[in-house]
Amino acid sequence: MTPLGKYMRAEQMGKSVSGKTKIWDILAQDNFILGTVKWKPSWRCYVFEPAQETCFNGTCLTELVTFCEAETTKQLHPTRVYDDIDAIRIAAEIRARGLTGEGEGLY
Repeated sequence: MTPLGKYMRAEQMGKSVSGKTKIWDILAQDNFILGTVKWKPSWRCYVFEPAQETCFNGTCLTELVTFCEAETTKQLHPTRVYDDIDAIRIAAEIRARGLTGEGEGLY
């Protein structure tokens, strides 16, 4: 279980069919499933797919973006050992500088 701010958490549910990427359910405090985070091969990143009839404020969306970007960083650069804070810092720097993260001197 990975806490996502005050009100959400991510629970890894397994791996993709290929076994190369992870899948998480995003849950509210009351265990209501808010959506799923999984790898989008054509975009080469993790994405959040919200469940029907859900809505999110800006803080929750920011926490989801940070989680997806951190996990994408780990997926794209598997040989580097990341702790969560390191991956989040790198993802935030990529976002702030508008970089793709590949071959641009961040790693």
